[in-house]
Amino acid sequence: MDDADAAGDEFELELSLPLAWQSLPALPADEQLAQQAQAAFELLRRLRPLTLGAAETGEDPSERPLGDGVRLERKLDLVLELLGRLLATGVTLPAVCRVWLSAAALRWMPAAEAPAGPLQISLYLDPRYPDPLCLCGFARPAAQGGVRLEFAGLDDGLRDELRRLVFVWHRRAVAQRRRNGR
Repeated sequence: MDDADAAGDEFELELSLPLAWQSLPALPADEQLAQQAQAAFELLRRLRPLTLGAAETGEDPSERPLGDGVRLERKLDLVLELLGRLLATGVTLPAVCRVWLSAAALRWMPAAEAPAGPLQISLYLDPRYPDPLCLCGFARPAAQGGVRLEFAGLDDGLRDELRRLVFVWHRRAVAQRRRNGR
């Protein structure tokens, strides 16, 4: 049983993403954690169209605009993607590392000394959108090696958004392995 199972999470997804972390003297106050959770929730909602396919966003196809509206929506999506790429050229992302993400925690193998105690992480989920997912928590050595950060201050909405992201990316990875296995 891994740490994700112990925490009651369904999936712990392995990814390679840019990650930065910063030690904190203490976890932020509950009000600050709530503000950070709200900002993380909003970021995940904004990223949903980029990180999830149209069928994976939970949109009802019958509610999607028809005809010219679809073309306009696709043009707007393209403009947003190009704007994200332009913004990304001015941002220096941290080093990419292997991470294991669940709805309750993040585990990674740090290149330098393993941190412990209160931390804030910045995880860049999509290189087209250089705004990181920032979460705080308490870091400790992971049973599988590396560091495990148990997220602090997650509300139900943010936890659900993280679960959705992890589940969809997990499903995509399984489908990709099946395609490559043939």
